[in-house]
Amino acid sequence: MSRAAAAYVPFAFVSWLVGCSPAADCAPCTCDVPVDDAALPDDGGPPDDVAAPDEADVAPCEPSDASPSFPEMYAAILERLTTEVPVNEGDWAEDFGDATAFAPPALLSLGLATCDERLIGLAVETLEHQEFLVRHFLEVMEGPGAAEVLIGGIGLIEAFRLGGDARWAAATDDLLRYLLDTAALFGDYLYAPMLDVEPYGPTAVTGIVAAEALRYVEVVDPTDEVRLARALEIAAAIDRVAWDATGGYYRAAPEEPELDLYPNVALMIVWTLAHRLTGDAAHLARAEALFDAIQPLRLAFTDDAAYHSLYSSSVPDYVSLSSQNYLVLALRFLDEETGDPRYLEEARAILSFVESHLYWHGMAWHHWENDARATWYCTGCNFQLLYDLWLLAG
Repeated sequence: MSRAAAAYVPFAFVSWLVGCSPAADCAPCTCDVPVDDAALPDDGGPPDDVAAPDEADVAPCEPSDASPSFPEMYAAILERLTTEVPVNEGDWAEDFGDATAFAPPALLSLGLATCDERLIGLAVETLEHQEFLVRHFLEVMEGPGAAEVLIGGIGLIEAFRLGGDARWAAATDDLLRYLLDTAALFGDYLYAPMLDVEPYGPTAVTGIVAAEALRYVEVVDPTDEVRLARALEIAAAIDRVAWDATGGYYRAAPEEPELDLYPNVALMIVWTLAHRLTGDAAHLARAEALFDAIQPLRLAFTDDAAYHSLYSSSVPDYVSLSSQNYLVLALRFLDEETGDPRYLEEARAILSFVESHLYWHGMAWHHWENDARATWYCTGCNFQLLYDLWLLAG
């Protein structure tokens, strides 16, 4: 996500959710979140049962080949992001909350491959910022950081996948406990007057929660049957509320009949991961059918591939970088699961459109609209683009 779009839940609701309401047996009250970091029992270090490696046991880093897709665009964007964009203790400027999710894997993937300590350090700073948001979850959910902490689970999970640091696994575990319990409070579909889920809509936002839970099980803890079951329950709830059986796609919200990109891309990811973890052929069939269902959104004005999104404009040729990034990620999962070459071919065609239409002067700009490139950009979306380019290269 590239704007404040996650669920905004008032403090009283989340406090009640985790068991510390005025009526609960919480004496002394344990639901207050300390605002002084020094008062925290754990200030972001590794869990107690994770021993620090002995320096003598750590093998020296051996650089390996790093050849991402679209290498010139990749190198230019990486250079501009890491030399020109201000970052304050892991909080990146102009990222619209996305950097917590995508800066860590974008930076770690290359940093670990090339033994670049500067890139690794920037990734760790960003992860520590997300870890701080998780520790202060109840406070964060009262303000604009709600989107950031929600989507930042992706960064924690992918960082664990790349580096194996148990610290990020523990932070993800805490985050998912909050998110899944919050989803349960709203019937496993994040849609209510007190929830702010625009401009993506409740289906996409709820789908991201389910996708993070599924990816956690795949990457962090394959034995977590409870999390797997909860993710599938949330996916089933989305089906009950937002599935348009006639059109064969998911609505962005129950009362919105138009075909839109974000909700269906989110559910493409959910059902592909669900198949990966359960082996249920119906899950993969649904994911592949959703790719077919979004084809009316594929625009004809380019020889590459670009998909229209209702994200924040009704202009017919509107194409946002963020929505193309998520679609590329979904196609990457589908490719891994099916081996069907059409998915990687389409992903490359989308990235070719990004290079030819959105990329300029060391950055991919926010969107295409009225036959012109936007005049502003999202740094978080560009980190996501870097990670897409890395994944696409295998």
